[in-house]
Amino acid sequence: MSFARPVLILGALAVVFRVSAADTVFPARLEIKEAEPGLFEVSFNLPVINDARLRAEPVLPDVFREVGEPRITRTQVEYNEFRLMRCAPESLFGQRVAVQGLIGTQIDVVFTLTTLDGRLFTATLKPARAAYVIPEAPSFLELAQEGLFGGAREIVRRPAIVLLVFTLVALSGRRRAMVWAGLSIVIGGITGQILQLSRWMEVPYQLPVIFSSACVLMLVVAALGDRQTSAERLSPIWLTCGLLGLLFGGAGIGMTAGEYLSRSERMLAFTMYTGGIAAGILLLGMVATEAQAIIRAFAPERRRALAYRAFLAGAGTVAVAMAFHQLSSLLFGGGLFPGAPAEIYLAAAGVGMWWGLSGTRVGWRGGLALLSTVAAGLLLGLSGISLPFGSMSVHASLFFLGLALFQPRFDRTLVVIPVSAIILLVQAWYAASFIAENLSYPIAVTTGTALATGAIAWISRLLSSRGGMEAGPLAYKVPGIVLMAAAVVFRTVDYVEWIRSSVVGDIALGFVPVPLLSLALVALALILWPRRRRLQQMLGLRTRQRMIHWILLVAATFTLSIGAVRARNVFFTPEAPRGEVARRTLEQVLGATYTAFNLTDEDELYRRLSQSVTGELVADIYLDSRRKLTSGVRQGAEVTVRGVEVVSLEEGVGGTNPIQGYTYQCTWAVTARVTHLQHVHYRRNFYTGTILLRRSDDRWKIDRLALQSEERVIIPWSAS
Repeated sequence: MSFARPVLILGALAVVFRVSAADTVFPARLEIKEAEPGLFEVSFNLPVINDARLRAEPVLPDVFREVGEPRITRTQVEYNEFRLMRCAPESLFGQRVAVQGLIGTQIDVVFTLTTLDGRLFTATLKPARAAYVIPEAPSFLELAQEGLFGGAREIVRRPAIVLLVFTLVALSGRRRAMVWAGLSIVIGGITGQILQLSRWMEVPYQLPVIFSSACVLMLVVAALGDRQTSAERLSPIWLTCGLLGLLFGGAGIGMTAGEYLSRSERMLAFTMYTGGIAAGILLLGMVATEAQAIIRAFAPERRRALAYRAFLAGAGTVAVAMAFHQLSSLLFGGGLFPGAPAEIYLAAAGVGMWWGLSGTRVGWRGGLALLSTVAAGLLLGLSGISLPFGSMSVHASLFFLGLALFQPRFDRTLVVIPVSAIILLVQAWYAASFIAENLSYPIAVTTGTALATGAIAWISRLLSSRGGMEAGPLAYKVPGIVLMAAAVVFRTVDYVEWIRSSVVGDIALGFVPVPLLSLALVALALILWPRRRRLQQMLGLRTRQRMIHWILLVAATFTLSIGAVRARNVFFTPEAPRGEVARRTLEQVLGATYTAFNLTDEDELYRRLSQSVTGELVADIYLDSRRKLTSGVRQGAEVTVRGVEVVSLEEGVGGTNPIQGYTYQCTWAVTARVTHLQHVHYRRNFYTGTILLRRSDDRWKIDRLALQSEERVIIPWSAS
C-alpha cells in the first residue's frame, strides 16, 4: 500500500461527490489578484442553474476604486464578472470581504486574494459565514518569536529526536562529534523541509521515527554487549544524523508554508525557525549533559554503572515501542516507504548487507560514484528511457545480489563496488519508471524513494558490519536465500502476466511459444556440467566447485519470455475460443486495440490498430475510441490506457468457422491513467456490446463492434 493511495482515494471521492451533486454544491469563486502595483483584477464566478443565476454579489472594502466598466460573460452553466480595481496593498489589512445573497442557498464561494509580494489569502465563504477579514501583517518581533519558539518546540516534542540525542550524549566521549551530529540534524532537517515544501521530496511520516529508533536500538545493543562508551558505532555519525534530519524534513514535520506572509517575511520566519531548531537541539544536548554530570557527581561508582545500564535498557525499550507504534499505524492505511516497487527496497537492504558483511570500505570517491549511478538511473526512469530487457534485468540483478550474499566468494572490493553500482542503476531506473507512470508528483516521490533506500542501505550496512562476520554462514546465507526467492517470485508474476496477455491468444490461433534462448542456455549448462574425474577420485583431490552451470540454468529461467518465437502447432484444429480461452483472447485483442492509442505517431498508431482490427473498422474505431477516452478531461491532460479486462462473457458463441468469425456478447473495462500537471488519477470505462472476432493474417482481429452501453467511474490506482 503506497503513500499516494489515500490521496487518490480522497480525490476520487471528491470527484464522484461533485459529479453526483453538481446542481446544488457547485462552488462559486471570488478571486482578487494584484496584476500591477496597486492594480487588482477581480473575478466573480457563479453557477447557472435551470437557466437562472444566483442573486449574489461581492461586497468589497471601501479602499477599492473601480477602473473602467465591468466585463460580464454568461454561458449555460456559469456567470462571470470581471473588474479592474485600484487599491494600496497595505491598506487591505484588517478589511472585510463578503458575498451577500447566499442565505438560503447551498452555494459555497471560494475566495482567494493574491498580491505581488507573494501573500496568498484563501477562505471558503459559506451561507452562514459569508465574510472574511484579511489578517494584519505580523511584525518583525512576532515573526522572530514564533519562528524561534516554533522551531525549538518542534524538536523538543519529537520523542524520537529526544531519545536519540540523550542516547548519543550518554554513549559519547567526544563533544566535537556531538556538535557535528547536532549540526547535521539541523542542516538535514532544513534541507528536507525546503525540498518538501517545494514538492521535490515526499517521505511517509513513519519512516524517520523508525530510522531513529533503529539507530538507538543499534547503539543500545552494542553498548550492552561490549560495554564501550563511544557513539562511533554510527560512524560517520554526522552522515547518520544528517540522513535522519532529511527524513524528518521530507516527512513534512516542521514549519508550515505561511502563505499569508510575503516572500521577505517567509524568509525571515524560516531563518528564525532554523535558529529555533538549532536551539532545541542545543537545549536537549545541554539537558542530557547536565543529567549525566549530576549522576557522576552524586552517585557512587557502583550505582553509576547500574544507572548507565538502566538508562540503556529503558532507551532500547522505548525505541522498540516507538517502532512498533509506527508499524501498527500501517494497519489503518498509509505506507512505511514511498510507493515504489518493493524490488528497490530489497536491493537497498541487500547492497547494504553486502558492504557490511564483506567489510568493503567505500571512500568518498566510491560513495560519490555510487550516488551518481543512482542519480543516473533515476533520471533515466523519469525521462521515460528504457533499459534493455526491462524487468528481467531488475529481477536478475536482485537474484545475483542474493547469490553474492549466499556465496562469500564474491566478497572482493573489485567485485562489490562495480556490481553494486550496476544493481543500483537498474533498480533506480525501474523504480523511477514505475513512479513516473503511476503516481502523482513523481519527482517528489522519486526523491523520497532515493532517500528511503539510502536509509535502508545505511542501516543494513551498520547492522551487518557489527559482528556480522562472526555470526557464521547464516549471516550470509539467509538474506541471500530471501533475495533469490523474492527475485523468483517477482519473475513468476511477470510470467503469469505474459501468459495471460500473449501466450493464451497465440495458442488459440494455433501457435506455440518456443523459448529458443532459454533452451540454448540449458543446453550450454548441460555441456558445462561438472563431471567427477576418476583420477581425482583415486588421488583424493578436491577442486573448487564450479557455478557456471547453475548460473546458466538461472539465466534460462529468467529469459523464458525474451527469446521466445511463435511456432505453428501442427496438431491444432481451428475452432471458436470458448470459456477462459475466449476471455483471454478477447482481452489480448482489445488490449492491443486500446493501448495503440498511447502512441503519438499517427502512422504507427494506424499500423498497430490494423494488427488487431480489420481494415474496414480501423478508421471508425480510431475516431470513436479516441473521443471516448479523452472526453471529460481537462485541456492539456494526458490519457494513457493501462489495461483492458473482460468483465463478463456469455457462453453462447455465434459463428461457424474462423474465417467468417465468431460473435461474442461481453462487457469489458478499459483502465486509463489521466495526468494533469503533476497529478495522476485513474478512471475506468465500462463497455457492453457484441464483438465479432475473425482470423486474419494468423491473428484474431475485431471485424465488427456494436456498443450497447458505456459507463465511466473514477478509481484509485490500487483498484485497477
